[in-house]
Amino acid sequence: MARAQADRTVQDYRAIVDRIRGPLAPIIPAFGDREQLDVDATCRWLDWEIEQGMPLFWLTGSSRYLSLTDDEVFDLTKAVAQVVRGRALLIAATNFHWPVHMCRRYLEFAARHGAQIVTLHMLYGNDDDSIFTFYRAVAEDSPLPLFAYTAPGAGCGISPKLLERILDLPQFVGMKNDAGDFYEHREFLRTIQRHGARFTPMTGGSMMSFLFGYEFGAQAFTSAYGIAAPSIPLKFYQHLIDGERDAAVRLVREYEEPMLAEFADIGSWAALKATMVYRGFYPTWKERFPVPTLTDEQAQCVKAHFEARGLL
Repeated sequence: MARAQADRTVQDYRAIVDRIRGPLAPIIPAFGDREQLDVDATCRWLDWEIEQGMPLFWLTGSSRYLSLTDDEVFDLTKAVAQVVRGRALLIAATNFHWPVHMCRRYLEFAARHGAQIVTLHMLYGNDDDSIFTFYRAVAEDSPLPLFAYTAPGAGCGISPKLLERILDLPQFVGMKNDAGDFYEHREFLRTIQRHGARFTPMTGGSMMSFLFGYEFGAQAFTSAYGIAAPSIPLKFYQHLIDGERDAAVRLVREYEEPMLAEFADIGSWAALKATMVYRGFYPTWKERFPVPTLTDEQAQCVKAHFEARGLL
């Protein structure tokens, strides 16, 4: 037993970095009319996304963790992992307020049910040493590779100096970057390249930011648009790897920029949930407090936007 534990402690998971490529769709769960978590509807949408060819998914802040109980986070993780298993790559995630022992319990659970990576969310860390201490404590003998998380406004910002320390932990294979899609992301990419590490940082949700990052070593990106129309980010990514940058830029201008402009007052994550209803996957765009629910008028605007582009 002691030898098995020692083997797990030093396990290097970084070979999985080669699989983290292309667009990723965040999983936004469905709720019923009484705000109950609707796992079945969520899984119907997820199954369709995989059939469309989306290769990557994650549970994240837009997965309504702030509205879910701990038990619901575990239930949602188990359900989506069973849908994804063997067909795509799932990055599960701890909740933002969990202590070390709860994160470690979740890692075991996620591994048992088929997730491939786990992001360690956190709201507070305050300084490099406390954040690193937390990561190292959770990562010890982790059964899965891990993502770090940075969001300076939440007190858990990762500096380039801290990233260098994280790169030496073999359990960490990437980072969810909510610090900044351009200058900050470039500095992270530069740090990784200088370190010679197998590690991939991912920005929060646009094809536009990946246009920049791809030139400097980024290999995967979150796509808000992929929630509603996976074909668009998939085509965009294919254009980039084929060296057709102008074609990729055209997709951003024709699809992503208009969406961001039209949904600015709604919020793109909330708006895109309406498309899941219009496609027949979710019974309602109802949210659970504290997330506001779309009005019928807002949802109709979303429908008109995607119908005008032949995507609904």
